[in-house]
Amino acid sequence: MNAASRGLDPVQASALREAAARVAASPALAKSHRLAVLFNHLVEALIEGRADTLKEFSIAADVFGRDASFDPKTDSTVRTQTLRLRERLELYYAREGAADPIRIWLAKGSYVLRHEPRTESIAGPASLE
Repeated sequence: MNAASRGLDPVQASALREAAARVAASPALAKSHRLAVLFNHLVEALIEGRADTLKEFSIAADVFGRDASFDPKTDSTVRTQTLRLRERLELYYAREGAADPIRIWLAKGSYVLRHEPRTESIAGPASLE
């Protein structure tokens, strides 16, 4: 079993939820209900260890209410919204999230969120004494 299928430990889950809440409340995401729902769905899938199961069809059904007749060849909703989410996350971390302790991103070609702690100093390198 790989790490993604086990989910995050409680400390990581709590930190990721806090980081995700900041992103979701930001101007980059707050004005788009669809993007916020998609983002929260992807965050919870990662936390719960379901990220490996994320597929275009399941996202279409779970997030956007599509039924069994959903055809990704003719309906690009999931791909379009994922692209918009990726762009909004980049915008958030370039602006108001620049100092956040955790960065969350969505790699191209994937529906699985990635996250990492930021270890670099916000103020820049320490001065030598």
